[in-house]
Amino acid sequence: MMLPVGHMLLVLGSLLLLAFLSWSTYQSGKILQQNPPDINLLLSPAETAARFVVIGLCVGLGLAGGMDLARLGWVLPDTGGTVVKGALLGMAIQLPLGVLTRRAVSYLGKDIYSPVVVRMILPRNRMEATLTVLAFLPAMLMEEMLFRSLLVGGFSLYFNPWILGILWSMVFGAMHLPQGSLAMVITSFIGFVLAGAFIVSGTLLMPLVTHYVINLLQLWDADRHREWLTQY
Repeated sequence: MMLPVGHMLLVLGSLLLLAFLSWSTYQSGKILQQNPPDINLLLSPAETAARFVVIGLCVGLGLAGGMDLARLGWVLPDTGGTVVKGALLGMAIQLPLGVLTRRAVSYLGKDIYSPVVVRMILPRNRMEATLTVLAFLPAMLMEEMLFRSLLVGGFSLYFNPWILGILWSMVFGAMHLPQGSLAMVITSFIGFVLAGAFIVSGTLLMPLVTHYVINLLQLWDADRHREWLTQY
C-alpha cells in the first residue's frame, strides 16, 4: 500500500538523517582515536550549529508527516513528575556504569574501551564546565528527536515500537564502535532503555531528561577519575 506523501517524507527523511549521523559519528570516532584534538569539540560553534540544523530538520519531518503529535512524543503530560522520573532513571543507569566500566577494563583489558571522547569533553575550568552543561542540551535533543521521536514514534504507525526500540538501539550502539566493544554494548543498552522510557511515558521529555542526567553523571564520574583517564 502506498504511504501518504507526508508519511513517506518522514520515513525517507529520517532514514537519510540516520545514515548521515551514523556515518559522521562513526568517522569522527575513528579520527579521534588517531588524532584527538586539544579542544572540546562539544563547544565548537560549528558542531553546535550542525546540531540545531538536525533538530530543525527533525521538527520539519515530524510536522510534514502529519501524524498525531502524541505519537511523536511532542506532548507534556505531568511535566514535573516526568522530569523527576527521568532524573531518577538516569541516576539508576549511570551511577553503577562508571564502576562497572572500570572493572570490566581491569578484567578484560583496555582494548575493549576507549575514553578518548570522554577526555575530549571533560571541562578544564569552571567556565568550560558551565558551557559544556549547556552544550549537552542540543546534543541530547538532537539524538532524542531522531532516535526516539521519529524512528520509534513516527515508525510505530507501521511497526511494533518495542521492535523498533531494539533495532535503533543496536544502530545507536554500532555508531560508537570506534570507542570499543564495551562502549558499543553500553550505548546499545542505554539506547534501548531510552526507547522504553519514551514508549511507556508517551513523551519525549522522559528520555531527554534521562539522557541528559546520564551524560552529566558520566562527566561528573570522569572528573572524579581524571587520573585513571589520563593514564589510560
